[in-house]
Amino acid sequence: MFKLKKYHSECGRGIYNNKANFLVRFFFKTIIPILSFLRKQESTSITNFYILVIMFKTTHQYYLYMLSNKFNGTLYIGITNDLERRMFEHKNKLVEGFTKRYGLNRLVYFETFQHIDDAIKREKNMKKWKRQWKIDLIETENPNWRDFSKDWPNF
Repeated sequence: MFKLKKYHSECGRGIYNNKANFLVRFFFKTIIPILSFLRKQESTSITNFYILVIMFKTTHQYYLYMLSNKFNGTLYIGITNDLERRMFEHKNKLVEGFTKRYGLNRLVYFETFQHIDDAIKREKNMKKWKRQWKIDLIETENPNWRDFSKDWPNF
């Protein structure tokens, strides 16, 4: 077992260390949807539950994303396993660094990957690209540099 260290954020809610945070997120993002799915099924068994848990635990999705502050503005490339959470952090300036300093909160491009190694490889490759290559890639998918996260429910 591990010890929980409680920290208080500005809004007064408790934030726990990474291990506890992971367990809470895993419970709410995985177990609750599985249980609600099983509740809707006419014949449920513990076997169905285990099969679903295995399916959820083995299915991973990783994202490579590009942020900008305006049309043809400063660019940032990053990877994450939860794009909605990460965009929430960028938009609310919760993480210190480059994106906060330059106001980069417009999601202009993203790709999905099943394996983290592929996402990391692609990120390192793209960070070596010339700026114009990155702009060309963005404009093939998003010619107006629209913020893809603008219509998401958390924003």
